[in-house]
Amino acid sequence: MDQKKLKTNYAVFDLDGTLIRWQLYHAIIDELINLKLLTTQQIQTINQAKQNWKNRQTKASFEKYEKYLISQTTKIIYKMNPNDFNQICQNVFDLYKNQVHNYTLNLMDKLRSKNYALFFISGSPKNIVELMAQYYQIDDFAGSNLIDKNSPIIVMTGLQKLKALKKLIIKHHLSNQNSYAVGDTLGDQYILDYVEYPIAFNPNQSLFELATTKHWQIVIERKNVNYKLIYKNQQYVLAKTNS
Repeated sequence: MDQKKLKTNYAVFDLDGTLIRWQLYHAIIDELINLKLLTTQQIQTINQAKQNWKNRQTKASFEKYEKYLISQTTKIIYKMNPNDFNQICQNVFDLYKNQVHNYTLNLMDKLRSKNYALFFISGSPKNIVELMAQYYQIDDFAGSNLIDKNSPIIVMTGLQKLKALKKLIIKHHLSNQNSYAVGDTLGDQYILDYVEYPIAFNPNQSLFELATTKHWQIVIERKNVNYKLIYKNQQYVLAKTNS
């Protein structure tokens, strides 16, 4: 009987804004609002933060909006019945599972064909990260633990993401050689810095500035065209790609 070739290399992907074209925890908040699980004051504060971001009041408007969403999500989810929260995750998964970026999806398929182990590491709740991992046949995953009463709360900050990645590498007996990581915000900086081939995908300003100082590859997806920025001869070179 033929045995599958042993996987020795890996690629790790963020989910929100990297594979999925929106933020999953934003969608979870929308579900919480629909189910009337937030107070009127919380909803007003969220809407004001969202409006500040959309009006581009400051460069940090989106980051402030995200931080408030995460803080509210964590407080509410931890008090919820696990079955109710699982249903919310299922609803969000059903809506967003196919709303993905072409570049990231194609890269996953390309590396899978080369027998790479594929990981999702996301700040979104592990309940929905697991659903995405199963759907896209990912080898393993890590996400924020906000609902399991038998385990401590874990919110996947940048350093937590790196800690989770190191555990997965050991668990699956993998090499860091030829490793890839794809992320879109500064929360992904540690896993990007850890691998051999980091890719800043549609980066926010903070990650873009860091990527340019470290000469990481930058990829921008706009409509159905992907643009690579590659550091070469002491400058970034623009290249169009559909891969």
